[in-house]
Formats: sequence, C-alpha cells, structure tokens
Amino acid sequence: MPETTETAEVQPQTDTAPQPTQSKPAATDWKAEARKWESRAKANHDAARQLAELQDAQRSDAEKLADAQSTIKRLKAAEQRRGWADQVSSDTGVPARLLTGETLQELQASAEALTAWAHETRKAHPIIDHTRTPTTSDSTSTFMRQLFSQE
Repeated sequence: MPETTETAEVQPQTDTAPQPTQSKPAATDWKAEARKWESRAKANHDAARQLAELQDAQRSDAEKLADAQSTIKRLKAAEQRRGWADQVSSDTGVPARLLTGETLQELQASAEALTAWAHETRKAHPIIDHTRTPTTSDSTSTFMRQLFSQE
C-alpha cells in the first residue's frame, strides 16, 4: 500500500484583530449630568409644592378643621402618656424611657415586668464587692496575701 501523507495547509499567522471603525466615545461629563439632574429635581420640587398648594386650597374648611382636631387629639394623647409614664416611673423607680404601652395599665404592667426581671437578674448574678478584704483566715487566702504582698 502506498503511503499517503496528508498535507496540512499552513496559513500564515497575521494580526487579524478587528480594526475599530470609530474613535473612542467621548468621556461622560459628570458635572454636566449632575447639573442637568439637579435642575430637573428643582423643577419637580417646585411643581410638587404648587400641586400641594392647589390641593390645600381645594380642601373644604370642614376637612381642614378635622385635620387640626386630629392633630390636637394626637398631641393630647402623647402628653397624657408622658404624664402617666412619669407617674409610674416615680412610683416604681423604673425609668420612663423604658416603659412601653399607651394606657396607664399597660405602663404599670411594663414597670412590674421590668422590676421582676431586674430582681431575677440580681439573684442569678449576685453583685460581688471585690474591694472588700476577706474576713476568713483560711490558709489559702493567707498564703496568697503573703505571696503577693509588697511588704
């Protein structure tokens, strides 16, 4: 059998990178963009203010009165709650800022719960006075005092 050799076509390697047809796009002028959006925001703000004024002018006196009354009612309720919180705080010793609830009963229940929690915490983690010297004269404590004393 005759040997046949296949010849591979060798193509010369040339730089076939695509050539850009255009130059680079111009860099974005961020300051100009910021100014553009700032002017749009100001225009939108002015338009929103004018719309609010128009809607307010179209509201009836009864609606305006109802809004004012609801605001007064809300402020009175907040003042009442502050007074109750101060009262419960002075009665129980719990700071008013820690109390939760909107009624006197809820504030009192909150103070009772916080007081109970504080007592449980004190029992679980007793306060140890580390500044006091021990009164017992066991041999270990005596040895340790002698060992670490600066006499």
